[in-house]
Amino acid sequence: MGVLLLSLACSSHPPARPTTSHQKAGATATVDPEPPLQAAADARHLLERFGFGPRPGDVERVLEIGTHAWFERQLLADELPDPRGERAVQPYSRALAPPEQLPGLFAKGGIPLEPADGGSAWEQSRELMRQTSLGQLLLELQTAEIVRHVESEHQLREVMVAFWTDHFNVYAKKEEVRLLAGDYVERVIRPLALGRFADLLVATARHPAMLRYLDNVSNRFRAKQVRDDLPGINENYARELLELHTLGVNGGYTQADVVAAARILTGWSFRPGPGGLGYTFHFDPRFHDRGSKQLLGTTFAADRNEEEGLELLGLLARHPATAAHLAHKLCVRFVADSPPADCIEVTAAALLESDGDIKVALRALVGSRSFWSKETRRRKLKTPLEFLVSAVRGLDARLAGTTELARAAARLGEAPFVQPSPAGRIENSAYWLQSFTLARLRFAHDLAFGRVPGVALDRHATLAGWDDPTTLGTRLSALLLGGAASERTLAAIDQALAEAADEDERFSSGVALTLSSPEFQWR
Repeated sequence: MGVLLLSLACSSHPPARPTTSHQKAGATATVDPEPPLQAAADARHLLERFGFGPRPGDVERVLEIGTHAWFERQLLADELPDPRGERAVQPYSRALAPPEQLPGLFAKGGIPLEPADGGSAWEQSRELMRQTSLGQLLLELQTAEIVRHVESEHQLREVMVAFWTDHFNVYAKKEEVRLLAGDYVERVIRPLALGRFADLLVATARHPAMLRYLDNVSNRFRAKQVRDDLPGINENYARELLELHTLGVNGGYTQADVVAAARILTGWSFRPGPGGLGYTFHFDPRFHDRGSKQLLGTTFAADRNEEEGLELLGLLARHPATAAHLAHKLCVRFVADSPPADCIEVTAAALLESDGDIKVALRALVGSRSFWSKETRRRKLKTPLEFLVSAVRGLDARLAGTTELARAAARLGEAPFVQPSPAGRIENSAYWLQSFTLARLRFAHDLAFGRVPGVALDRHATLAGWDDPTTLGTRLSALLLGGAASERTLAAIDQALAEAADEDERFSSGVALTLSSPEFQWR
């Protein structure tokens, strides 16, 4: 079966466009109720773009209430309970604790930690970090994020959490960020993922994880350099703030604007909490540049403090270039690697007119003609993490509280929180098409044959109501591909099934080949 798997997985082209899709213009995601195949294709398209793919029965549930109603309910995630998602993260809840609790929860050897006697708060903090099992903490944190993507009923919020986590990326293997990444995502990204962009921008700028990752903690103004080893102005965060977080690389700023932004943000730092436990934002006026500055044609008056930085972030959050940059990224994520102009235009206009309301922008995007166009369907290659999560969701696999999914994501090349670049993951089908093909094949095979510890398939539940064993390939195509399997894929599955020794092997072989098919790689 290995040759068949490789043959399917190595296809360099997306599957043929489904003939049942249609173009839809307007301000909402409403679609015509007929014909049924067209409606089902629309529902699956919505679930694969604004979610991590359907679980069994999800397409039917969307059809029952309508695509517009499903989308609007997804926007209410912050107001609705998520019992399935909360149950999934329970085995990893300690990794989501506030950072001041983590050293005790992840103490090496399981012993309670005590701050070192004497010394500064920074020395105590570093000692506590050395005594903390950081590898296990990261594994549990990564797994918590993955299983919530798998199990949550609020799929749109999960996708937006992943989107903003990439947009405001921090690297969890850098110094104190190891203890801060979970707090950053759990208490900044997740609560604001469907809120206002300006609020999200300020919250990320002030969080110690971002301040350490992009070195603004070292961004200090000194009227006179006393020692060569004391840092001065650090432009790292200011540059990424303009280039990645707001205006975009073509957003019209200059090097002088980068320097001005860095000067405005001098003194924005953090410090350890009492006893060296925890971390909190701290504005230190001793290291703030109190001179006047010019940025993007705006004058920032002299002799101001933290509010100067808040004014800067508000200016950037509401700038037309920021709206265009965010709209482009959203349309890349949800529509196409080279997004059509109409998607960018309506999404950017919605951001500007709503003062950065993310829900309004998403409504505009899903109502764009290009989102529903047949030209953009099944043209986005799943990233490794999307592939993993959609496979587990599509089979409605049972999770048993291990950290193996985080290890599998690392082998696939996209584990959460460990992208070292400020730009986060790569959202480009061509890049992923030539990367980690064998790793995907191996994961598909291991999942299908029950070799992913803590992830179990139920053959009888998966095949419930399907009485004809000779059409297993068709059943799996309907379940995992929306019935879009090509003749080549079905023939490969049938060939493998004919060689299987028993029903269990037939099922596992069929699942492995379906997950490895070109049709499953694209969304």
